[in-house]
Amino acid sequence: MLITQAYGVSHAACIGLELPNSGIRQQSIFHVTYPKPWIYRYINSNYFEKDPIVATTLKSTLPIDWSMLPMKDKEQKWFFREAREFGIGERGISVPIRGKQMENGLFSIVGDMSDDDWDLYKKQLIPDIITIGFYVHSMVMKTIQLYDDMHIIRLSPREVLCLEWASNGKTFDDIAEILGISSHTVRMYLDAARQKLKCLNITHAVARAIKMELIRAPR
Repeated sequence: MLITQAYGVSHAACIGLELPNSGIRQQSIFHVTYPKPWIYRYINSNYFEKDPIVATTLKSTLPIDWSMLPMKDKEQKWFFREAREFGIGERGISVPIRGKQMENGLFSIVGDMSDDDWDLYKKQLIPDIITIGFYVHSMVMKTIQLYDDMHIIRLSPREVLCLEWASNGKTFDDIAEILGISSHTVRMYLDAARQKLKCLNITHAVARAIKMELIRAPR
């Protein structure tokens, strides 16, 4: 990865969690430069749910220095001990990511340097690391077409109106009366919007359309 070379670090990692339903199969992504044995170990052991770095970073709004993580229990100590055995050092920074479609993620860089060099490195490059983190996250989301959907979805004016009235708790019959069309036509518009948004039901379609700013939030 060019990022590791350009910024003089041993590893970089982009992890995306809780991805919204956009037609992709996986609900998590894991793009890293870690050694393959550690990647297999991490995924097979479901460390997404046990990794103290992930848990702490996702609760934060600021970058997390791994050295500041509290070692509260044996499981956390074991995690870092095991990571060291696979060549992952303890000097790292993780940036929390809040994506365009409300997905969570983090971008991490792992250093392999002395304590003094690491302290200097952090002071000089944390702003760059934050910027790169969001850029990498955006690029990865585009590779799985999560963000592309936002640009290709086009709702008709009637579909927008029907979704907006549905978001305000109106029934098919209510919307039909308001718009002066049949209840059957309302169902057709809402179903068309649901399919475009790749949602399982109208409630999900309304929520996603609001998040994507395709319709106004309930009045």
